[in-house]
Amino acid sequence: MSDAVPCPRCHGQGVVLTAKIVRTQELIRICDECDAVWPPDADLDVRRFVDFGTYMERQGFPGLWDEIVEL
Repeated sequence: MSDAVPCPRCHGQGVVLTAKIVRTQELIRICDECDAVWPPDADLDVRRFVDFGTYMERQGFPGLWDEIVEL
């Protein structure tokens, strides 16, 4: 994916991808290694991420990668 960048949270072990939550069609940016999540237009600041499981739980969904589609 062309907009994939190294993840600042896991020091580049993973890449941050753009994805869509299937049930809500909401766009997010998520690290494929550490599951850090940012809004699609946010700076990838290590102090401002939310863990994917926590993010999904707050919306009432399971924190499973089956719940998102990589764009």
